[in-house]
Amino acid sequence: MDEIKKELEGIRQALDTHNDLVRVALDAIPKPESRLATMLKTAVLVVGALGFIHTADVIRRWITGG
Repeated sequence: MDEIKKELEGIRQALDTHNDLVRVALDAIPKPESRLATMLKTAVLVVGALGFIHTADVIRRWITGG
């Protein structure tokens, strides 16, 4: 009976170790993003760039007087 108990304890420890390794591996893999999230990020970057260009253009017009 003690032998079976030792074997089951060894199996439990092996499964715990395996579970920890798999959890570390899954944490290292980046989660995929949806297409909508990617499109929204791109749109925000484009609008931000256009806003920066517009601000620079307004400042340029103030300096040149036009």
